[in-house]
Amino acid sequence: MIAEIGDVHRFPGQAQLAKYAGLTWRKQASGNFRAEETFMTKSGNSYLRHGFLIAAQSLVNHNEEYRAYYQRKFSEAPRHSHKRALSLTARKLVRLVYAMLSNNQLYMAPEERTEQKQEVKESTEAPDESVVGETPVTQQPNSSESSEHKKVKSTAAARSSSRQKELNGSKSPPEQYAVNT
Repeated sequence: MIAEIGDVHRFPGQAQLAKYAGLTWRKQASGNFRAEETFMTKSGNSYLRHGFLIAAQSLVNHNEEYRAYYQRKFSEAPRHSHKRALSLTARKLVRLVYAMLSNNQLYMAPEERTEQKQEVKESTEAPDESVVGETPVTQQPNSSESSEHKKVKSTAAARSSSRQKELNGSKSPPEQYAVNT
């Protein structure tokens, strides 16, 4: 998908990436009438559209969040339930991929996100005094307290991701997932 997308920064938003992939729907309207059943445009990069649809099917099979979304859309569709729900799930995946590539971040499952929030909460609730050996050390309040707080958050976030833990052994993990810019 990265090869077909190329530089993600050439798309101003996720909607333009979805249109490039052909995961948008035609608009059929006249006056006050708006058609309920519309078809996908299927104009755009067919390889990218196919890749998103296959990835969406895999996410439906293996990810609880996407499975629940698929089931909700499946029950809402009046006709062609599977195709409609799968294409809407692929559209949701486009939003995720765009956000990940534009922010240069790894995917975090909902369980990992809640674990990260708990670690950040625990690290911010640490007492002001810490004992090093036998001598108590107190932190002096200063103007850089907010920057220290940000450092604590970022280190907790880095510790929480299991993928980040796996990548810590390599020389430069961000370069493995870097997108040509």
